[in-house]
Amino acid sequence: MERHRRLAPGHVFLNGVDGSGRPVRMPPEDVNRHLNDAAVGLCLSAVEGPMFASTEYMLAGLPVVTTPNRGGRDVYMDDEYCLTVPPDPRSVGEAVEALKARRIPRNYIHERTLTKLERDRRRFVDLLNELLDESGSRKRIGMPWPFRHPVMAWLKPEVAIRRALAGEVDAFSEE
Repeated sequence: MERHRRLAPGHVFLNGVDGSGRPVRMPPEDVNRHLNDAAVGLCLSAVEGPMFASTEYMLAGLPVVTTPNRGGRDVYMDDEYCLTVPPDPRSVGEAVEALKARRIPRNYIHERTLTKLERDRRRFVDLLNELLDESGSRKRIGMPWPFRHPVMAWLKPEVAIRRALAGEVDAFSEE
């Protein structure tokens, strides 16, 4: 963090930091508030694992500026509201201004992203239900989606498991 502060003195850090100087995870409500204040999501790393932020930006209705990358963050991106630009400040800044000028309604980006996610989610749910069926289980992963009672919701694993086992999620149903 300190290295980043030195390299990008104008950068604003939204997360608090703990005693060792590491960022502290924000509660989902704070993340949502900051996404609502934003105009464009930025995805600028060259290599990463799953970059959930790229999809979270689009689910929040934000257009996205990305740079060439490896890791798969562009799977759900759409040329209509996502721009891939060279990894330099001028290109990123120009792309941000171009996307802001398009004035694409947030709901449009949100709905298009949900449609893309639903296609893959449906395939995944179908596969899991086939496995449940093959194992002789009567349980099925059901619909609707998004869940009214999320399984994970940034919960610690033990809390998510307890909630799922207690039926506090609406992902499972008995056939």
